[in-house]
Amino acid sequence: MWLRQGLRANLSILVSHVECAAFELPFGDGETFGKLDIAGVLKFLEEEKLLHHSQDKWYWTSDAYPADGVSLRSISSDNFVVVDAKNFSNLYFMSCSSVTPDASSTPR
Repeated sequence: MWLRQGLRANLSILVSHVECAAFELPFGDGETFGKLDIAGVLKFLEEEKLLHHSQDKWYWTSDAYPADGVSLRSISSDNFVVVDAKNFSNLYFMSCSSVTPDASSTPR
């Protein structure tokens, strides 16, 4: 449940997920991403020349490998805020430029 709400709240993450999924397999017209309607995202990616719509399917057309832009070890250079969803209060603010990995996360 939280993931679906989080994707709805963070369009940037949703777009990245849809890019990676479209690279693997074309989306069909009317197809959802989980329970999310992604028709607008697919149209946006077509306008950005990353997808091509043909015969009721959305095909990845870029030479780029979209997962290269998505890291599981790091995040963007943007700032972020951790929010308590029950109380809607900020718990933590961090500038990602100041984040450094700890020794336990360093590949060997």
